[in-house]
Amino acid sequence: MDSGFGRDTFWFHLFYILMSIMTLFSNVISDPSAFECISDVRLMEHTAESINLAAGSHPELGTPEEIHSVTEFVSQLSRLGRAAIKRHANAS
Repeated sequence: MDSGFGRDTFWFHLFYILMSIMTLFSNVISDPSAFECISDVRLMEHTAESINLAAGSHPELGTPEEIHSVTEFVSQLSRLGRAAIKRHANAS
């Protein structure tokens, strides 16, 4: 049964999600002391998990390698964002 959530639609939406994640990451890097940075990083982490879950329940959306690359990219941005926050906190 077709869910209406095909491969092309998934990657189209994923593009906008990734653009938003990169904007959050840029904001965290540019001002790691901002009060919203922790929640921004949590949102990035949650997004990586959500992409994995969405793709896991719809294997037609992408190969495991493609999904892993996307989730790994978002996870790395999250990790780097946390590191920037920690570094700023230690420097203060």
